[in-house]
Amino acid sequence: DDDETEVEAEGGAAPDEAGRQSAAAEKPAEAAAALGALRALAARASAVSERCKALFEWHDGPLVEAMRRGELLLLDEISLAEDAVLERLNSVLEPGRTLTLAERAGAAAGAGGGGEEDGEEEELAE
Repeated sequence: DDDETEVEAEGGAAPDEAGRQSAAAEKPAEAAAALGALRALAARASAVSERCKALFEWHDGPLVEAMRRGELLLLDEISLAEDAVLERLNSVLEPGRTLTLAERAGAAAGAGGGGEEDGEEEELAE
């Protein structure tokens, strides 16, 4: 008891009390950090939830990428493809060489880099 009294008499707090004050000062900072982490987690969970609601997510394939870059694409054994695929490729094989991507409507893109608006179809041209 005399040791604690000496510390208090010298103008300092008792060792246990100083530890409590330090811990009390750290609690708001810890709470703020925890709250920030929870908000970030909630934002990520919301983004994942939105992606799960979609029926599908479009990803450009080899044909679209080749057309965007102006590269050649070898379609080996194309005669084995389903009729629906061949029908979609007709416009690519014609002199105008265009491809309409109705599935990507509303997404940013285009051979010139411009985005499409509200349900319009994207059209790629050579």
